[in-house]
Amino acid sequence: MADILWGFVDSCRQSGYFKRWRSKICSIDFTYTSHRTGNPQGYGPIGHTSPKTTKKVPSFTNCIITCIWADGKNHTPAVLFTFNPKFRRDLSKTVARCLLEKALDAALEEYDINPNRVVYVGKPKGEKRTYVPETAELVRLFFGVYGVEPKTIIFSDEGNSFKEGAESVLDKLGFEKHITYPPSVHQYLSPNDNKLHGTAKSVWKKQKEVKFIDDVRSSCLLLSLLDRDTQVHSKTWFEKNILHLQREEVSAHIHGCTEARSKWGKEAMRAYKQSQGIDVRDLREIPKQLHTTLDGLHYETILQKNDRRGSPNEKKQKK
Repeated sequence: MADILWGFVDSCRQSGYFKRWRSKICSIDFTYTSHRTGNPQGYGPIGHTSPKTTKKVPSFTNCIITCIWADGKNHTPAVLFTFNPKFRRDLSKTVARCLLEKALDAALEEYDINPNRVVYVGKPKGEKRTYVPETAELVRLFFGVYGVEPKTIIFSDEGNSFKEGAESVLDKLGFEKHITYPPSVHQYLSPNDNKLHGTAKSVWKKQKEVKFIDDVRSSCLLLSLLDRDTQVHSKTWFEKNILHLQREEVSAHIHGCTEARSKWGKEAMRAYKQSQGIDVRDLREIPKQLHTTLDGLHYETILQKNDRRGSPNEKKQKK
């Protein structure tokens, strides 16, 4: 993975993609107002089913497109696409409809969201869908709001939502170059995936000021959090993930810490060595009669320490 990631970054660097103005480099991706990753917990009598949470969530899952820029400016604020009729403004003005529109306007004003950043994509009548999937049409609608800057490079994953047939919808829209992250490491390279969506949604899911059942206000709140983190951190994320990344930093970038300190990395390497029949144990300090098939991570850790400073027996021989 480290080789794949570095190969991609180095190739972009050698091709001169990073030498242009930062205002001409951007990265696009999708995220959702989803609560599928929620894990409510509670207490109940032994042997009974887990208690259900009283925290209700909306039946609608809206799709959000984020496109952030390497200069750290929020040129194209996130846009939300929805099937929820509470976001509509094109229906007849009944009393109930006027109240819904008033609540929508209040939420947009409270969180400083331009109305053109919320797009209803359902049928005019009889819409029953609740989940908005990511599609190339949404990408077209997104840049229909903002337009396309000339001579701009745009990064994305290799998802089919950025394709129309075999062609890139982003190339068709007029971007100078559409570059796709390698699938196996895109989650480390993309500043959208690593970090924007995570930081904004983490705060969003923990907040208590808005009930999630109120899809209008909670969605507007998420858009505002995406705006906040884009303005404060997007330049740093671009530099750390791609623009200023160095070869010796790649393993730490993937592991989240240096490779030597990564427990996950050690366990993965031990599993690989075992699959190849390599004995990872340090048996130098264990009497032969006590040799067993123990092969836990502890033994490999001892081996690594002794390789650096020598075992106690070796130290005695030197003395």
